[in-house]
Amino acid sequence: MAQIRIPRSATRRNAITYAKLLYWVNEPALTGYDFEGMLLRPGQALEESALWPGEDWPRMPVLLECAGNEMPGWGHRRTPVTYILWRYEGGEWRELARTSAIGIEWCLILGPVARRAVVGEIPARSARECAEIADQIYRAIEEVVLRRLTQPDAAHVVARLHDLLATRVLQGLDDGGSLSICFPLMPKRKQKARRPSRAELSRAARILGAEGGRIGGRRRAENLSKERLSEIGRMAALARWGPPKESRGVA
Repeated sequence: MAQIRIPRSATRRNAITYAKLLYWVNEPALTGYDFEGMLLRPGQALEESALWPGEDWPRMPVLLECAGNEMPGWGHRRTPVTYILWRYEGGEWRELARTSAIGIEWCLILGPVARRAVVGEIPARSARECAEIADQIYRAIEEVVLRRLTQPDAAHVVARLHDLLATRVLQGLDDGGSLSICFPLMPKRKQKARRPSRAELSRAARILGAEGGRIGGRRRAENLSKERLSEIGRMAALARWGPPKESRGVA
């Protein structure tokens, strides 16, 4: 069996380096943990067959190499670290991309490239295989979780699973259409108009009546003559305070 050597691009002997044979790349890739795979030592020699630990690994192996920094530095004097993406094809390693960064910027730069190289090599499963996987997941949830819960609690768990799965599916959608699965939107139900209660109707009538009384009284006064207004005023005063003292026979 042919032997191959893992790339080693570090320029310093004591630099912090590693290599990772990639199996999967999460989206978005924000840390090194989102680059999932098997750790290897840069410069290590191994059998070529070791690049395919399982049947579901990418047909063309993709390797992430951390080559360390060119000069040592700590704290605010840190120097950029170099990261390189390799793909094994035709019996040799070919560079896909590289970048240097102090923080996690390298993940944002190399993540999309690595994902296209890794995920694009994984063959899509048939509808039957997807259905079988879904059945296995459902049986596992039913046996481990749902049977141990009361019916109301199980309903809450299922509702929560729906929200998590819906969010995960929508996160997989991108401009390239690599995942075209989306939950259909349910039509909105027409809500029936609620009939107001008697108390609400009475309150509205009082408010409208007060507003109408103020407006109607003012407009009525504008249309009356001065003599009629004086007469209405005398009648109101008589009803409020009674007849004058002279008319009562008081000295």
